[in-house]
Amino acid sequence: MTEVLRARRGAVPAEATAGFSSFRADEAEALWGALRRHTLELTCGDGDRDARRAAVGEVLDVWLDDVIAVEEPGDEESSCTVRLPSDDTDLVLALLTRGFAPVTIDAVRRLSSSGRSDAAHGLADAHGLGDGALLRAASASDTPALAAFDALLLSHEADFGAVFRRPGAEQLLLASMTDRLRSWPDWTWLIEQDGAALGYVHAFPEAETPGSPPRAYLDAMYLAPDARGAGLGRRVIDAVHGILAGEGTGSVRLDYSVANPQSGPFWSRLGYRPVTTTWQRRPSVR
Repeated sequence: MTEVLRARRGAVPAEATAGFSSFRADEAEALWGALRRHTLELTCGDGDRDARRAAVGEVLDVWLDDVIAVEEPGDEESSCTVRLPSDDTDLVLALLTRGFAPVTIDAVRRLSSSGRSDAAHGLADAHGLGDGALLRAASASDTPALAAFDALLLSHEADFGAVFRRPGAEQLLLASMTDRLRSWPDWTWLIEQDGAALGYVHAFPEAETPGSPPRAYLDAMYLAPDARGAGLGRRVIDAVHGILAGEGTGSVRLDYSVANPQSGPFWSRLGYRPVTTTWQRRPSVR
């Protein structure tokens, strides 16, 4: 179900499409947010900052009134989310004053083209990282270890508000990892050091836009805490960038948690720049 909301202050128009989705607690999708999700796709025209803020505020108020009418106050299983360009700072106060907080940033890094690899299985090559560390293509036999890392990543990220710990998450993640390896068999890599698995990286190719270089989505990276701080994480991502560039990928997209004190600095140092920010109000009704 969707609803179109509009407002105008002076010459500045704001328009939004409100949507709603719900999930059961035992569904895989339930790991990635509240069970009841109110979403708003919002656009605002150019113009005076105060007029833009007022127009957007009016749209938000109408939307939130509709949400208040159907949700219970204090219910953590309901949320409201809005995604906006990260550099559109005119609208930040309109969100903050209504109880929204930034939870994730979608960022992009361009890759230097090194020409498409001639190797039939270029993505699947093993890559030495120094100090006994290795990045190698994952296989079906690695699925349990990959799912265990995925569960650790989920548990860590749940502290920052964008994902949820749920009963049975390990089995849901195991099924998801099995699907990933089946769908993109050469796009998941295991991080090892001296034969011991320390983490993994998973990416997948995004749908190509005519006239634009191919783009990849870096879906997940996990590195064991005791392996961090010595530069291994950077060497891993540098290797992944090299692999993807060699396959003709023009850019890589990912998202990270705003509240994670390590994520923003890490990805920024690696050349990722914010594109959009997802703002969330949870519970949807205070």
